[in-house]
Amino acid sequence: MNTTDRVREPVVEGIFYPADGNALESMIDRYLAVTTVSRRDAYAIISPHAGYTFCGECIGESFASARERDIDTVVLLSPVHREQADEIFLTESDSFRTPAGPIPVAAEEIRELESCSTRLIRNDIPHLEEHAIEVQLPFVHRVFPRATIVPILLGRASMSNTRILARALETVFGDGYERVLFVVSSNLCANCEPERAVAEIELLERLIETPDPEEIVSRYHRREITACGAGCIATLLMLDLPRFQVVFHTQRNSSNDSNGRVDAATYYGALTLHPAPGTPAE
Repeated sequence: MNTTDRVREPVVEGIFYPADGNALESMIDRYLAVTTVSRRDAYAIISPHAGYTFCGECIGESFASARERDIDTVVLLSPVHREQADEIFLTESDSFRTPAGPIPVAAEEIRELESCSTRLIRNDIPHLEEHAIEVQLPFVHRVFPRATIVPILLGRASMSNTRILARALETVFGDGYERVLFVVSSNLCANCEPERAVAEIELLERLIETPDPEEIVSRYHRREITACGAGCIATLLMLDLPRFQVVFHTQRNSSNDSNGRVDAATYYGALTLHPAPGTPAE
């Protein structure tokens, strides 16, 4: 790597996952080994972001569900968790470092995306504050070691922003989806009591299966869906992907490892989109 390259350094290593590369890879291998996924050909995955103690199994199931595909580029979509500006943030960095090694950014694709709209801007400051993409990267590095990445942070989850981003992704990747994996980094719901969580996750799953991206955004703004990546999920569903079948995997929540009663929790899970039966092979 050139010494002048810009590197996005990790901000939650040693907190959300091990800072030692060997320990991290061993942990990921354990998560991948215990998965019981029935299909490994996912076009896209929805994967949670938190400490691996809470959601590592779910992330492992997400990535295991795509590991038989030959992937050149991993497009990572994440919400901005802090102040949500009306922009979509591309990275200025040349690579993102993980404890197990760096992952190169797909520079040409970033330039092409930037040219699609004035809402798509290169700005590393939001990326330096976010963990949601970062926690996916060790799995990207382990499962798809030759892939480049396109990290994207969605600001305000408005219909206009989701449409702009979807059109840009179609423009840049629409002719080559067979070598691209889309990863949406999102938890399923936030600070929910158990009964509310069940109803909310069922609603989100139903709208993904339909699919109904506009309703997902509408329900998110009415606080009927609290999945932090709702706008990113809607963006994914706006793409002209081949006909898909949704598979729902393990769910966990932030109280699973608590010894006491927790009234409200954040819920994590793996959702994967696979070719529907009868869909022609690429």
